[in-house]
Amino acid sequence: MEPKPKQLFTHYKGGLYQVLSIAYEEATMQKVVVYQAQYNTEDLGDKPIFTRALSIWNEQVKLGGKDVCRFTPLSFDELQFITGNPNKVKEARQLWPQLKQLNVELDEIQSLDYKEVINHKLAEAKNKGYRNFFVEDISVYVDSINFPGPLIKWVNKSIGLEFGTMYNNQPTTVVCAIGYCDKEG
Repeated sequence: MEPKPKQLFTHYKGGLYQVLSIAYEEATMQKVVVYQAQYNTEDLGDKPIFTRALSIWNEQVKLGGKDVCRFTPLSFDELQFITGNPNKVKEARQLWPQLKQLNVELDEIQSLDYKEVINHKLAEAKNKGYRNFFVEDISVYVDSINFPGPLIKWVNKSIGLEFGTMYNNQPTTVVCAIGYCDKEG
């Protein structure tokens, strides 16, 4: 199977990747897949770009004694968004109209590390038996007061007003973290 540009795939070891194009290796004219990670790494930077021979892209590999695809296309027909927030679903459906919502409230731990928050949500949903889903979490960092972003939801509930309106002219960084679990878990 030849992947198409913009198509999303999961790797058997984890990670989400988007195909950018099919290219040719100059010396052999062998087809290669040009694809981009949908995550950041400390050593390779933001969303690094890779190439892999198409023949290797399509290989079966062993995982836990079973043959699995090295890359599996992400099917949005079956993808579920776990959230209790209807506004988040409405926004996501602008990109994926067929997206299904699972209205499940997950514990939102209080941590200064957004990765810890998203990993906790993933683990909790997987422990409840859900598969082929994603979860997300928004962190808002206000530089001038050294505000830790993952606590924004808790602060909004505690204060009773939109925290962002209090610091709307301050340098702010917003991080949207997305965690994905495929059919295999």
